[in-house]
Amino acid sequence: GINQVAAVAGGFIGLVIGGLLANWHWRAVFWVSVPFGVIGAIWAYAVLKDSGVRHKSHHLDVAGNVTFAFGLGLLIAAVTYGLQPYGGHTMGWTSPTVLTMLIGGLGLLIAFGALQMLRLRHKWLAWIVVILVTQPCYPCCCLPTAFGIWAIVVLCKQEVKDSFE
Repeated sequence: GINQVAAVAGGFIGLVIGGLLANWHWRAVFWVSVPFGVIGAIWAYAVLKDSGVRHKSHHLDVAGNVTFAFGLGLLIAAVTYGLQPYGGHTMGWTSPTVLTMLIGGLGLLIAFGALQMLRLRHKWLAWIVVILVTQPCYPCCCLPTAFGIWAIVVLCKQEVKDSFE
């Protein structure tokens, strides 16, 4: 609804204004973003109240958080270093460091997915994801479908349902 419109508009307007300010002077970006951030933080602290119900049976998913954070961090670092020159090449995709980070990041994200699937009540949805991932055309054709099914899997979890009520 209105929150999505505000998020999309803010993202678009912020990019345009940030680009214009960065052309003028790179520090000018912070003259706008820092005051908005401070005002937003103060407003959020004053207005937003915690309305969630805490359940003692729920616990922090340490393994899930660690595998997801480090997996995604390694992938981001691999892409960052992969775009930089390495040796005699214009890009560093052949660098052992980049390849190690790519493989490690993907491995941790796969481990994250496996950990989350083990906790599901609806195991059949997990099998749908596994079947889609093993298809030969997965990288180019089935990725959006797999993400959609993954979203369904996550939304079927009771903890997620409880957070929307």
